[in-house]
Amino acid sequence: MEKFYSTSDLFTASYLHTVGYELLKTSLLDRKRLIFYFKKTDKIEEDAAKFLNGAEAPARRLFENFKMLRS
Repeated sequence: MEKFYSTSDLFTASYLHTVGYELLKTSLLDRKRLIFYFKKTDKIEEDAAKFLNGAEAPARRLFENFKMLRS
């Protein structure tokens, strides 16, 4: 089993961080994009799918995490 869940989607990464998943590291995918690595859990893929299907999160925290991950 992989130890990480990774995504290059900033919005998904922001959501996962907002709902409490631990961001372990990032790496460059290309000049403009990062890959975000989260600690793998039994539910992280399910929660990422929930986000893509319209799950809600606290707006202020989501926006703050978006800004932090973007920088």
